[in-house]
Amino acid sequence: MSRWISCVEGGCSRRLATFRLQCEAMCCRKKTANRWKKGYNLRMLLAVLAMRLLEVMFFVGLAGSAVVVLISFFEDGKELIGRDEPPERRA
Repeated sequence: MSRWISCVEGGCSRRLATFRLQCEAMCCRKKTANRWKKGYNLRMLLAVLAMRLLEVMFFVGLAGSAVVVLISFFEDGKELIGRDEPPERRA
């Protein structure tokens, strides 16, 4: 079953013999095409790339720090629970 609808979102005034989702999809494609025509400049692309790189580096460092904390925790626990070593003899 199809019905004639008018898509008024995004300034689209076409009449389509489809459902509303297809009409909205056409309007979204139209908006996307216009956005790509404007586009970002090179500085903005480099800034976004740098932000993503710093974000990845931050989380890798965070994970590495967590590993170091866990290793230290277990080594300290072994030292506290373990037996005392006999003192060394002095000559």
